Amino acid sequence: MYFDTSVINLKATNRVRHGSFSVRRYASGKKVDRRILVLDDDLIGDAAICALRARTIDGTINPVELILLGFDVEDYEKLHACRGEFYTNREFDLSFSGIVKTGRGKELKEFIGNIFKSSEGYDNSVLGYSLSGLFAASLFLESDYFDRVGLISPVLWVDPDVGRSLQEAVFIQPERTVFLAAGEMEEELIRKNTETIKPENGRPFNSSFSGNLQSLVHQVGIGCDHTATITAMMDRAILALVSDRSLQEK
Repeated sequence: MYFDTSVINLKATNRVRHGSFSVRRYASGKKVDRRILVLDDDLIGDAAICALRARTIDGTINPVELILLGFDVEDYEKLHACRGEFYTNREFDLSFSGIVKTGRGKELKEFIGNIFKSSEGYDNSVLGYSLSGLFAASLFLESDYFDRVGLISPVLWVDPDVGRSLQEAVFIQPERTVFLAAGEMEEELIRKNTETIKPENGRPFNSSFSGNLQSLVHQVGIGCDHTATITAMMDRAILALVSDRSLQEK
């Protein structure tokens, strides 16, 4: 499929502050009927825009709107604190990573609910990375707004209950798409922080996620670590959230 390039948008809107949160939007063209909530805008938003823009220009996918949610802070130290505070649903001890406050996820979920309370005419997905990937998984499980979820290196070992619930959801409702990607060098991160997930054959998450969920783990190229998955997997994540093709094909 190819589009009249004159109707393809290139720029996102400016960020708008809403209390603790910020929102900007990018619609790659007109007549949008699919939206993707991109958590962690400050970290992965531009990568998502770039991937969507390119795929729209080359005609791979129809226009999509990204709703990019972040915190609009001026340095990473403040961003790191906000991520720990709002991308967690209860209190966790994340002091090993320098995060002091956790457990304010309910506030963020209420804010997101207000954005998506009118979803008629739209198919909605949610995308997150690392800690926001964990949050995206819980959002996908708990709300009726999202039919697909993209998880780029989610730290599911922080809250194994989310991983188990995700596995059950995939089994019970296979039509709800879960795209889960991991880097090949993430074993060290997992090994340092938990004994729950032990990598086998160089593939993180496998020993914890048996059956249906294990089949959804998409591996990145050799040497790709936790940080590199942001750009290495963004294109595949975007395609997974807007495409009707089966994700079971590796």
